[in-house]
Amino acid sequence: MLNKRDAIEIVQKAIVMAGGYNEEHQENETLNQAGLKSGHQRESFQRKVAVGVGEKGHKIGEVSKIPNHAQTTVAGVREYIVKTAVPIPREQEGK
Repeated sequence: MLNKRDAIEIVQKAIVMAGGYNEEHQENETLNQAGLKSGHQRESFQRKVAVGVGEKGHKIGEVSKIPNHAQTTVAGVREYIVKTAVPIPREQEGK
């Protein structure tokens, strides 16, 4: 299970990589306020979150279920990651 610190790092990095503002985002900030204005950016954000979770040796369910609405908060995505990410069994790493 990923902790809150790992999850917030993933969210912060995913925001920037998806085209959001390159700054530290507050937990109550929405994805829209973080600079993810378009649906395309927020879809990219979902994929970047999934990649970030994988880089931490975990996996998350369907990418499309990662919260990405304009009014979704940074904390909301963080909590989703903490609740749903599960470790990748060693024999499946890299697949």
